[in-house]
Amino acid sequence: MDQIKNFIKNLFLFLFLFLFLDFSYAGQISDVSQEAVTNTSNTSNTSNTSNTSNTSVLNNKNKSKAEASTVPFQIYRFNTAEGMPVIFIPVHDIPILVAKLGFYAGSGYDPIGAFGLADFVAHGIGAAMGDQIAEQLDSSGAMIQANVSPDLSVLTMHALTDPEDLNNALSTFVPMVTALNFSESNFQFLKQEQLAEIGLKNKNPVYLAETALKSDLFNGTPYAHPVIGDVASVGGLTQSMCLNFYQNYYVVQNAFLVLVGDINLDQAHVWANAFSSHLPNGARASGLLIQPGSIQRRLIHIDFNSDQTTVLMGARAYAAKDPKNPALLAGMTMIAGPTMDSILFHRLRQLSLVDGLRGIVQPDEFSGWTGLLAQTQSQNVDVVIQTMQSTLDAVSSGTLDTGAGHSVFENARNFLIGNFSLSYGSDEKLADLMKSLLAYQFQSDYIQNRPQDFLLLTQKAVQTTFESLENNNNNNSWVTVTVGKN
Repeated sequence: MDQIKNFIKNLFLFLFLFLFLDFSYAGQISDVSQEAVTNTSNTSNTSNTSNTSNTSVLNNKNKSKAEASTVPFQIYRFNTAEGMPVIFIPVHDIPILVAKLGFYAGSGYDPIGAFGLADFVAHGIGAAMGDQIAEQLDSSGAMIQANVSPDLSVLTMHALTDPEDLNNALSTFVPMVTALNFSESNFQFLKQEQLAEIGLKNKNPVYLAETALKSDLFNGTPYAHPVIGDVASVGGLTQSMCLNFYQNYYVVQNAFLVLVGDINLDQAHVWANAFSSHLPNGARASGLLIQPGSIQRRLIHIDFNSDQTTVLMGARAYAAKDPKNPALLAGMTMIAGPTMDSILFHRLRQLSLVDGLRGIVQPDEFSGWTGLLAQTQSQNVDVVIQTMQSTLDAVSSGTLDTGAGHSVFENARNFLIGNFSLSYGSDEKLADLMKSLLAYQFQSDYIQNRPQDFLLLTQKAVQTTFESLENNNNNNSWVTVTVGKN
């Protein structure tokens, strides 16, 4: 009987994940939750204690800029007694809780020679406890995932909110996070699993292109290596490396929590206090030093046995809080879509010169990068590169001649305004957006004001942003990576 009950729970949760969560590729321009944060001011109202009476409630308090920016939910902010910041949003549409426990412990904090360590530790949490955790998760219908970026390691739990299941989920999640003790067999299994994933990724031309581009753009900085590491570095990881990393970064002063779902404020405090009271106190991780690069325009080719050639043209861009990010998003949307009136859609896609095309804007906490990605036949590579570069040059110089340049800009801007609400269109998306707001210390009224940020953009602002982008990269120094046959 218990097996049937567990099967029904897991089936329900699987259907929820399939129907309601967003599985879009994290690098493409799709919504601003993937753009992270662009406001320059620090978050306010995060100094309260964990008492419910001191919880800050943020709900539609700033309507002066744009009525369309009103949000249909309440945002509660509070700090636990130990000082861990929390955002909680009650959403009662379905009996699911999405909990994101984050740490400033991304791959940028990997020690030199131990690349992939942050990813290994994040994915090893839980696995270190073996079958016991798997059985507890199965019985409560909960699912746990780990995601690592250059800045953050985030553990996400999706749990059913039936009282018994919710309590079981919490009693499983807390010991997972607050203890790390690999057996030798578990450690070796996880290492082989990560090495196998590296092998799979190295068969993906887009991954190879992005890895080569970031290595060049961020050479000598903590953002230069892939999150998952490489064969040599992961092969050299030891249990003591993992334990040291865990003890340094998985501490309450380096943590934050986002809760979105079908619970009340008292329950949110219970969850927050459970993590905060069991984690060691520790200290906030020091900021990463991303020094300016000396980047030159160049072409990097990676030989790869494929019928198509992947072309990625990119440059260093702006950190998450930089106010130029909205204009950069608008410009890349003008150039590469996803709207069908984008410049390169007409210049490349409509002429069948490329099979796939998208713009990328990826800001992290201390820097960022942007680029154009396309797949094409080998005989078209030169014209694709020339068209991409000439379009970027024209945008930055203000000489763009699209025949309808203003309408392309208007359509891109309108797309971003309309698409913003989709960035919190499900519990998972909403939790992901809140994670960015909390981790990068956004202003409280970010969601209300963001559509207005796009509405106030001008075509001149886009030009100025791209001009600044190229000046910051030693004048037109876009790096191009091609992956395909010689």
